[in-house]
Amino acid sequence: ILIRNKADKDSENLEKLNKILKASNQGTLLGWLPKDAQKGKFIAKWNSIWQQNGMKAVNVSIGFGRVLSVKDQAAQKCTQTAAGFAAVVFKNHLQSEIEDACDQQSKITHEQLSE
Repeated sequence: ILIRNKADKDSENLEKLNKILKASNQGTLLGWLPKDAQKGKFIAKWNSIWQQNGMKAVNVSIGFGRVLSVKDQAAQKCTQTAAGFAAVVFKNHLQSEIEDACDQQSKITHEQLSE
């Protein structure tokens, strides 16, 4: 988990990600979803970093499609169980934390929320 640093416009975090990508699969491939066109300064900076390092963007939408496709009975049961656990965690912990932060009009980071 990288904590966002707006002061340096995430340069340090992008460099960390770049090093991680270089270490994985010889740093040659980067998965992306071509249907989702990203815009903004952050994504422009990110695109320039991986392109300068000679990485090749590979369409991973087919793989995600398979993961998200219709499942058999056993897979559906696992998904339902996981969703149930997520709902319990949200209801018993996360919801009250978010409501408290909103009621107090306080700023809370994802890191603080996860504690």
